Amino acid sequence: MSSPFSLLSRDSLASQITLLLKAPAAPGSSMERPLQTNVAYANEAEAGANEIVVFPNDPSNPYWGASCAEIFGCTDATACNFNYLATDDDGTCGILDECGECQIPYCYNPVTHAIAYTTSDECNELWVSGPLLTSATTNPYWNASCEIFGCTYGDACNFSLDANTDDGTCDYSSCEVPGCVYPEALNYNEAATKDDFSCYFTENPCPSDLNFDGITGTQDLLMFLVEFGLSCN
Repeated sequence: MSSPFSLLSRDSLASQITLLLKAPAAPGSSMERPLQTNVAYANEAEAGANEIVVFPNDPSNPYWGASCAEIFGCTDATACNFNYLATDDDGTCGILDECGECQIPYCYNPVTHAIAYTTSDECNELWVSGPLLTSATTNPYWNASCEIFGCTYGDACNFSLDANTDDGTCDYSSCEVPGCVYPEALNYNEAATKDDFSCYFTENPCPSDLNFDGITGTQDLLMFLVEFGLSCN
């Protein structure tokens, strides 16, 4: 969340800070309307309509004591839970999922399945952040508030980690590589994903026995004629 205040000026003698307060957006507009209190000294402050006077030591002044205070929080300005007052990052920076929800890292107990929103330093169990936070497999809250359509079957070629609603588009053939899938075979193909029954496990002692039935017969001759004249390159 961004700060509603912006520092306009600082008077070192009067210790007066002039702040700009962003008023809510006008109906139908996404733009914030800036309104400012522009006073030199606290005793001259007089708030008008839609204005507010912020004295230096007022609790609503985010800059009071900020230079010497240690405040833990998310210091990443791109995170969905950015804390503009934080001085020390505590590992709690969140990420927006595809549903627009701010997913915040948490501490997970794999035995009791209890979760705790704390800091990474205070977590003595599994800290769910980064890739663990952005996967529905390890974070059940990821994309849980809306429907994400796609292939939800893990053995499909187009399986989607983000999808939580199957749309019937799963494809099981486009990523298949036919070949010999048995490592002990002489023609084993480590890239093959589907066996094409081409495996052979011993050298053929009879080269003319093309169908490996133990004899050289008519079937071998027919197989030879089918291949006759083909280039081997």
